[in-house]
Amino acid sequence: MKVFPTMPGKDIFLKSLCQFAIQSGADSANIIEVKDIEFTDMPLDCPHDERSFYYPQVIYKNDPIKDILKTYQFAVVFTIDKQQDLKKVYEVTSKVEAHCFYNNYHLAVGLAAGNCRKVFCSSKDNCQAMTQGKGCAFPMMARPSIEACNIDFDTLTYQSNISHYNKNEHFLGMVFVN
Repeated sequence: MKVFPTMPGKDIFLKSLCQFAIQSGADSANIIEVKDIEFTDMPLDCPHDERSFYYPQVIYKNDPIKDILKTYQFAVVFTIDKQQDLKKVYEVTSKVEAHCFYNNYHLAVGLAAGNCRKVFCSSKDNCQAMTQGKGCAFPMMARPSIEACNIDFDTLTYQSNISHYNKNEHFLGMVFVN
């Protein structure tokens, strides 16, 4: 007889995921329904020498990122005070994503803030992942940013009920969960 672990109810897991994000270093965290996320068509401005695989825009040849993200049901949105290093957003995102994986939510997808190249590869001449035949130098930590996926920040913060969010004082991160 095989015994498999049972998954907690999704509602319970999502609430615990918010607590886990806070324990991992986020200031606050809330759940939103992905179907309510609004996308913008505003391109980001980024100097050519600062571009990375994930910034200023996430482009997958076969599937637009918007279509991929809309297949999810829920997302955990969290804030981190800008007094902390931007790298903290990437750390919390990867921890929450891993927590989902180890709790049988294997397809979780995390988004961080800003350009991962500035965080991990600022001393390199270019983004290694943009070199044909090479992969990302930090695949376990680098993530696309919310803004590179064209998610509307104002709507996102309103939907996630993060009343204290101020774009000059906080970073946002999020993890999509099915």
